[in-house]
Amino acid sequence: MNSAYVVPAALVAMAVGSELVVTHPLGHGSVTLALLLFGGLALYLAATAWFFRATAHGAWTERLPAGAACVPAAVATVRLPPLAAVALLDLILLLTVASLTRAHRRVAGGLREAATG
Repeated sequence: MNSAYVVPAALVAMAVGSELVVTHPLGHGSVTLALLLFGGLALYLAATAWFFRATAHGAWTERLPAGAACVPAAVATVRLPPLAAVALLDLILLLTVASLTRAHRRVAGGLREAATG
């Protein structure tokens, strides 16, 4: 798998989903919206997890809970207004950022120790 192609595809999917939300923020949720927003996020997380596992050998397992959280969020998106779906997406992303910040600091500290030790 080449994450150089998968990551932009995932980001485009999320951008198209976001455009649907901007166009009809208070409309009805749909399977299409759920797949674009949360499928795109899950694809992005899977590609970056694979990349970090293959290269840095760390900071990849923190992406798995976020990917798993995409499934119930996508199911809920079918019944929620699009603006609420984006709020769920933001919540998942914020929690992932907090988790990844700690993980990347841990990996960077380990690399610094290996370089000086």
